[in-house]
Amino acid sequence: MKILGIETSTQKGSIALMDRATLVKELPLSAALNKHAERLLPQIDILLKETGTAPSDLAAIAVSIGPGSFTGLRVGLATAKGLAYALGLPLLPVSTLRAMALPFCHTQKAITPMMVARKGEVYWALFLPQEKDLIQLYPDSVSTVEEALAQIREIMAHQPQQEVLLVGEGVAGVTEVAGPTASAVAECGRLQMIKGEQKSPEEVLPFYLADFVPRKSSP
Repeated sequence: MKILGIETSTQKGSIALMDRATLVKELPLSAALNKHAERLLPQIDILLKETGTAPSDLAAIAVSIGPGSFTGLRVGLATAKGLAYALGLPLLPVSTLRAMALPFCHTQKAITPMMVARKGEVYWALFLPQEKDLIQLYPDSVSTVEEALAQIREIMAHQPQQEVLLVGEGVAGVTEVAGPTASAVAECGRLQMIKGEQKSPEEVLPFYLADFVPRKSSP
């Protein structure tokens, strides 16, 4: 079961090919967010050619749907939908925060991924590891770091033996510096597919969490 993973929610976008639980290859997009649109399809073509994979070999496409960059998410999801329609494949919509947390499920600690949002806020959630997967204790949210930590302390007060691992980039106080990757998106998608949670392209929408505020152009 081969799954193409697409991650464009941050500046460090990437794509990956997973075959069951094995990473075949992962490639960075290596471009600014506004360049993801022109880099994404050519990189996917390179990935498939370098791994000897025909489009017909794919079982599904996993794509991060947010939170994250509004521009990046739109580009990634539009590309994933276009490929899914063209190839007749299901989509596996993956929370960016879940993709950030999954690589750390082996730690047996509660995991809080954090991403920088706007206006001094962060996107965050809270997960517990369970058999190489995750149970979500608190939904994807946006708040200040202080508000997030206060909420986490309140939740974890009922689980006093559980340590909390903070994961993210650009957030003061995080324990592990790591961002979302396409391989983690693909693995999250694989776990969803096993549970029968795949979607048709028209069912999948971006999950922005925060309201879009257009940037003012310079005079």
